[in-house]
Amino acid sequence: MNLRAKIKKKTSRHTPPSLLRPWKLIGKSVPVGVDNLSWSILKPRKDAAPSDKEADTELQSKLNVALSVIHECFEPIKEPGTKTDLVQDVLFNNTSRLNRLNFWGFYTVILEEEDELISVATVRIHNEKVAEVPLVGTRLHYRYQGMCSILFGVLEQKLRELEVERLLLPKEVERLLPLVSLR
Repeated sequence: MNLRAKIKKKTSRHTPPSLLRPWKLIGKSVPVGVDNLSWSILKPRKDAAPSDKEADTELQSKLNVALSVIHECFEPIKEPGTKTDLVQDVLFNNTSRLNRLNFWGFYTVILEEEDELISVATVRIHNEKVAEVPLVGTRLHYRYQGMCSILFGVLEQKLRELEVERLLLPKEVERLLPLVSLR
């Protein structure tokens, strides 16, 4: 079994195939219904075909902008052993033989106004009951305007459709948002 197959097998506990069906919107911009806002789910593709070069370039570009938004909010977090940026590893789904450094299975949910990225959240679904959102960030110019709440409203709706019951959030987000109940 090659390394990629081993990693895929080891990480299959994240986002079971039955949960992936509602995420068919990956890469598609969906209007929110407020102003010119839209949201998208992004996920790096390890198997991008050469014919998808333009779509893959756009995806990589959006993920790089999402990384810059998160870096506006947080200092880069360097992993002591590898010296890699953990935020970048999460957004780009970097894998590792070490389970603690294996970030495959994360999705990046973005909120945009026309083509400008406003807010970013990363989410990973662990099983049918629990999802985690370790990173959330909003551009400085858009803070205190309810953009994070709009993004979380969309994310909560999708997680409800997946019948996820519990959402794990960083302490800072828990303070800013009303108590999240997905039932």
